[in-house]
Amino acid sequence: MSSSFDFYRSLSMALFNDMACVSWLRTANSEGLVRRFGGDPEGATEGTWEELLATAYEDLDEDEDGAMLAVRHGEWLITVEPFNFRGAVPEVLSGAGQEAYSVCWTGTGQSLVTYATAGEVVARFDAYDVDALSPAGLAWLDGHQVKAAHWREDWRAAALALGEELSGVRMDEDWLARPRPMFTLGPVRLPRRPRRLRVDDETKAIAKTDPRIARIIDEPTPDKAEEIILMAAEMAVVTAGVEGPDVTQALELIAAGDRRSGQADDVRSKLARSEKDFRTQAREAYAALAPQDREDWVAPGHGTTYGRLMIKAAAAVVLQTALTPDDDPAAFAIQVVNDIGGVYLSSENGDVARHRALSAAASYIEESDPPR
Repeated sequence: MSSSFDFYRSLSMALFNDMACVSWLRTANSEGLVRRFGGDPEGATEGTWEELLATAYEDLDEDEDGAMLAVRHGEWLITVEPFNFRGAVPEVLSGAGQEAYSVCWTGTGQSLVTYATAGEVVARFDAYDVDALSPAGLAWLDGHQVKAAHWREDWRAAALALGEELSGVRMDEDWLARPRPMFTLGPVRLPRRPRRLRVDDETKAIAKTDPRIARIIDEPTPDKAEEIILMAAEMAVVTAGVEGPDVTQALELIAAGDRRSGQADDVRSKLARSEKDFRTQAREAYAALAPQDREDWVAPGHGTTYGRLMIKAAAAVVLQTALTPDDDPAAFAIQVVNDIGGVYLSSENGDVARHRALSAAASYIEESDPPR
């Protein structure tokens, strides 16, 4: 496999333009997959990759949304998209039935790798961050000759080498230069498949001791988003030790889902002033210390007075965020959960595990909840 990796490392940047999505799909139903991508199996033309790239958006009919090559090699159908990333959509990949692997990237540095088998997504990660793979994803990758070390060295070469390992097909300049079946793609609406929230042992353990976490992960439906937001706000308040009528009122408004009233506006303004005051006090406490007794900057943390004041400021930010008007609580819950990382939660009281559980549930709900 090192020879394949070395081959693509020397060539991969020359194969494609600044953005592309390549998918390797093991299926007996090419026509069905072309339809799943939004193409018409009977409407194929022939063209090379360069000719496909020359088909600009303005050249497409108004009811078309992109184009792709789709090439059959034995059990595998290989698709290449220059404009859009249908191959990154789990519902598209799950239609492969047997096995599906895709890698997509943009000219701005974004990337996404997905692998699915038997209709289930096993791995989904940023190609630049293979270390963020789930245990199931790592187990999948370990079963192949292309290892995590290859991804760290050159993710694009690793991605293409893994596609070759799976399919047995070398994708090189000659492959792209040959005329291939080419399909224009129309808008496609795929049914959302039921998904399972994957939880680790730490999350399962905290759910046994926390009924609220248990309810959320047992049934992570969109109506749980408000409870996630409230739990995140409560954890921030307790960890930071902030208190007073403004904090109490903020929690009451968050619990009621009241973010648009004049009362909510007033409390947000008061919390913004409190945040500013905490930061000012932190800087003053920092300046009052001898240089050898302070860190290089006013950093948060529970070990110093100025650090604890910065954490109080972070808690005020969480409350303000949780009180911000938003029409999509499912997506908004992720932002609030991310914000509580700034209060330095404790692992001793289980809050780090709660944070992981809330983050997993919020991401699941946001991905599962149909767009409004």
